[in-house]
This record gives sequence, C-alpha cells and structure tokens, in this order.
Amino acid sequence: AETEWRMIVAAYPGYRSGWRGLGQVLLKQNRAGEVRELAEKLQADARTKTDGRLLSARVAESEQAFDKAIRALQKAASDSPDDLDVHHELCRLLFERGLPTDAVAALERLVELDPSDAAAWHNLGTAHLRCGNYERAVALLRESLRLRPESLHTRQELERALDQLGPSTVKHHR
Repeated sequence: AETEWRMIVAAYPGYRSGWRGLGQVLLKQNRAGEVRELAEKLQADARTKTDGRLLSARVAESEQAFDKAIRALQKAASDSPDDLDVHHELCRLLFERGLPTDAVAALERLVELDPSDAAAWHNLGTAHLRCGNYERAVALLRESLRLRPESLHTRQELERALDQLGPSTVKHHR
C-alpha cells in the first residue's frame, strides 16, 4: 500500500487523500519519524499545509500527546476555517480527549459548516450534557434524531438528558 500511495502523490501532489493515506500507512508501520518528516514537508507548501498539520496531529495522537495534537488541529482549523476534514478531526479529538467546553465550541462550528451531520449534532448534545447544559442537550439531541431517527444511541443520550432535567421538566419535554 505504501508504494501505491507514493505513486499516487508523485503523480498528483495536490491529492489530499493520497497524503493522508501515505501518512496512515506509515503510522501503522510504526514509522512516526517518517510521518513527522512528511508532515513538515507538506506544511512547507501552501497547497498541502493543512494536510501536514493533520499528519502532525495524527503523529502526536499516536504518541498520546493529545494537547500537541489538538494544537496542530486548531492551527489547521485556523488556516482552513471551512475544511470539514479538519473540523471533523478536531471535534473527534476534543470530544474524546479534551474538555467538554472546548468540544462544544468546536462542534458548534462543525454543525454550522455541515448542518446535515447528525453525528455532529449528537456529539454536540452529548458535550452539552457533560457540561450540565441539559435543556440545550435535549434540543441538540432532538435535532440529531430528526436527521437520523433510527439512532438508538442518540435516543439513549436524550433519555439521560431528560432524566437530568427532573420529573417536572420531563413531562414538558417528552
């Protein structure tokens, strides 16, 4: 797979998925040093700067340096404010490893960029639930269910949020 990815990026140097694929293959082979070098090379070129930051973040994450990975993704999001791939990665990492308040801010931006992303609405609702913003969590989880009504996990999170509101408020919200 590595050889094929290298051939692809040699033929199409602006092909973002090619660089990401190459980086992922190298990371799976425990060649973080090579991925770091590749990330630096990509960051030096304006066309691939964002991809270099994404790879830097993946290396940092693979080394359990979550704060460093988050910073790299925040820089990538700042450089490319409308790039969905960057925002998805940043939101995923903040949701899994960051503070819930930071995840809320990033997820708010993601749903602004892609309002049809039911998973982003779900995660935003869950992050609000973690922050104790139960009313807001209910509204956001309901939006996720509107987009993806079959999601059992979202229904469970909605029940958790409603339970946190208490019996008197739950009647109103159900």
